[in-house]
Amino acid sequence: MEYFAHGDVHRDVIEGAANSGHMDWGWGWLGMVTMAVLFVLIVLLIAKYLTSNAKTGSASHDQDALAILKKRYASGEVTKKQFDEIKKVITDN
Repeated sequence: MEYFAHGDVHRDVIEGAANSGHMDWGWGWLGMVTMAVLFVLIVLLIAKYLTSNAKTGSASHDQDALAILKKRYASGEVTKKQFDEIKKVITDN
C-alpha cells in the first residue's frame, strides 16, 4: 500500500505505456511516405485495369455488331446498300 501512497505507480504506468513500443511501430515519416506511395500505386493500377477493360470491351462489341450484321445480310434482312452503310458506321467507331 505504501507504493500507492507515493503516486509512483500512476506515473510508472503512464510512462511504461508510452515507452512500451506498442504505440510507436518505429516507421515514423518513412512509414507515412511508404503508405502514401502504396496508395497511389494501387489507385493507378485500378485505373489502368479499368481503362484496359474498356478498350477491349469496345473492340469486342464492334466485332459482335459486325457478326450480327453479316448474319442479317446473309439471311436477307438487310440489303447490300444497308449493309455497307451500317458496316461503315460500325467500323468508324
